[in-house]
Amino acid sequence: MRKITFTQDFATKKSGESWECDGQLASQLVNEEKVAEYADEAKVADEIEIEVTEETLELNPELVQEGVKVGETITVAAEEPVIEESPIEEEKPKKASKK
Repeated sequence: MRKITFTQDFATKKSGESWECDGQLASQLVNEEKVAEYADEAKVADEIEIEVTEETLELNPELVQEGVKVGETITVAAEEPVIEESPIEEEKPKKASKK
């Protein structure tokens, strides 16, 4: 079961109304009909506001060229979180055992 929220009026459901239905119907309403969104999923912002620091200016020299100063608030594209993976260790060849 999935909980969806209607983004526009559809059949007997009004925009903003939440409803719980099976996953297949929810998928059809969200992805094909495009009249609802999943209520049980967090939305991810496309843009975020950050306060400019010295480090921000060092890492982004184009901001300095645009006249941005430390302490100003700017809007930037949100990035997906970086997931650090552990380095893959190469397997060492096994020594043949003597019998």
